[in-house]
Amino acid sequence: MGAEPLSDGERAVVAAAEAEARKLHHDRLGTEHLLLGVLSHPGEPGARALAKLGVTLGPTRAQVMRIVGLPEAPSPPALTQTPMARSALGGALREAIEAGHTTVASEHVLLAMLRERDSLAVRILRDAGVDPRRLREEVATAAAAPAPSAAGPDADPSPADGAALGAHVLLGVLAAGGPAADLLRAHGVDETAVGALLRRL
Repeated sequence: MGAEPLSDGERAVVAAAEAEARKLHHDRLGTEHLLLGVLSHPGEPGARALAKLGVTLGPTRAQVMRIVGLPEAPSPPALTQTPMARSALGGALREAIEAGHTTVASEHVLLAMLRERDSLAVRILRDAGVDPRRLREEVATAAAAPAPSAAGPDADPSPADGAALGAHVLLGVLAAGGPAADLLRAHGVDETAVGALLRRL
């Protein structure tokens, strides 16, 4: 096949990305799912750098839902990677080497995604006001800093985190429209109600 085996860091991002794609009933794995995969590891440099620039998992997931939709049919058993996602994963090793590392971590996948300028992940970051050069600087700073000890990918989210995540999912469903959004609105759940919930958290 000729493909390099994935590192542990890449495997973790791909596994999280697949889980995100399946949550959203998507039928392929794109750069947008890889971005969600990076964000789902909040203790790692890539997610910490993104958080510093205001990009976090819940709102980004809602944005992916707004753009790609939320199909009714579940994902197929095997998810095919889009060409841009494959290219980003392939470029992660180059990013690691340029940073002086010998193994690929989630932040290298993130940096490789930035090279895919026409990808959905880059569009989402651009819409969030993220400057690629600034993000590279923040990743380098986060990678040089010690990882926070209190919270990591295995830490249990607080109840408030869970409620915020649910609220952002509802916003995504409402924005996508369709039968699910109509059902929510029929039960009095609209953008105003969800916004009021988020303000209380």
